[in-house]
Amino acid sequence: MKASIATRIGAVLCPARTTKRTRSLMTHYPSSTRPVPIYDPSITKDSDALWAKLLAEYPGGLVPVQVEPDPNVTGWLTITYDMTRRVMESPEFTRDSRHWGALKAGRIPDDSPTLANCRHRPNALLNDGELHLRYRNSLVNALEANARGDQGRALNQIGLVADRIIDTFCAAGEAELISQYAFHLPTLALCRLVGLNVSEGVQVCTQMARFWEGGPEAAKANEELMNLMAAVVRTRRQKPGGDVASLMIEDGLTDEEVLNQTALLFGSSHAPITHLVGNTLARLLSEFSTERAGLFLQIPETINTILWEDPPYLCVPARWTTDHIELGGYRLPPGELLVVGFGPAHYELLTNSDVDPRTSQVHLGWGAGRHRCPSAGRDLGLALAEVGVARLLRRLPDIKLGEGLDPDQLPRRLSTDVSGLSRLPVSFTPTAPIDKGDPWNLADLSGLTPAASATTPQPKRLGILTRLLRSILPGD
Repeated sequence: MKASIATRIGAVLCPARTTKRTRSLMTHYPSSTRPVPIYDPSITKDSDALWAKLLAEYPGGLVPVQVEPDPNVTGWLTITYDMTRRVMESPEFTRDSRHWGALKAGRIPDDSPTLANCRHRPNALLNDGELHLRYRNSLVNALEANARGDQGRALNQIGLVADRIIDTFCAAGEAELISQYAFHLPTLALCRLVGLNVSEGVQVCTQMARFWEGGPEAAKANEELMNLMAAVVRTRRQKPGGDVASLMIEDGLTDEEVLNQTALLFGSSHAPITHLVGNTLARLLSEFSTERAGLFLQIPETINTILWEDPPYLCVPARWTTDHIELGGYRLPPGELLVVGFGPAHYELLTNSDVDPRTSQVHLGWGAGRHRCPSAGRDLGLALAEVGVARLLRRLPDIKLGEGLDPDQLPRRLSTDVSGLSRLPVSFTPTAPIDKGDPWNLADLSGLTPAASATTPQPKRLGILTRLLRSILPGD
């Protein structure tokens, strides 16, 4: 019999209720268990089958994994909802990578993509305690004040940004919605939030696209992005406004701290919103007729379903043990890396409980515990997704998937950290742009965004968040 959601949540919040079965698992696994190579993105081609296999083999909810091709970079993947929520919520685990035992022992190479993702920096995500609260409160207060102020109007700006992007392709009668729409929407909207003008926002999009592509242009793109974001902070200190960067400066943060909070805002928003928009559009176009009058009523429930069934993040290295602990059938020493498994946790709960993915809000899409996405960030993220999807469907009412495309075979990114489509070709009746000003020049970017498909493994490609943080944050 499936456990009720209330029972499952109660077990998470009351971990002291260790059952006899759980106690018997504490020595179930031999220390020689070979780590699962989650650095190989091809293993997620059928993620549901992978999660089912791991859940059958590791009933304690914790899996030893190899995070990179380097055998020194290992960790522990949480695969059940209870285990994942416990790791995210309990003060037994830290977000501060300076606790990483392998790093302190010199076993993690300096060019490690995992280290690039989580190297300690002065931002709200990678600190605990009073420093975490200081950074988090400053960023949250800035977001809330900006949303109330005349210059902010963040929610009102999303529709305007969406329209200007749609204007760049609406007359063509066809488009590829990941590279031409979903990729640009969160970045250009957030640029307005931070105080960048249209030209600067397009520059950010351009450099992000170049950096995603890698190769000889990546280093130059990295430098230009760093210079642009640092210049924004310097300008806001001299001429403050109502934008988020200015408000954090007013709150007493240093230029370096403002730069890091701004980078965190972009880094934690861009990939999930890009793929939340893309995955939602694909589901709507596959399962519902765009001619149905009630299509727009399906958008919020479809977004919520996607956050459950196809979350933008699958597995994220995000916590470390701070003391000796028995967890999931293993005795772990301090300094062990824990990989938060959003994908397997959601799969496990949907399989073993009566949770309704259309309406249930206990998914982990916005995090959990003290590092969860604040309500201001969650509301902004949902608004970006809902308005972005709705505006596209309203502007292009007969939009449909490209001719001959099988909805179940749409090409996906090969990645164990980010889950989303690499391409979403559509067709529609051509329509005229609605803005009479000069069109935004985004055409040159359509060939630069990542196109990792389900048939072309690219195990050495860095994750989106890794690339973005590397590109925006100066130094190590």
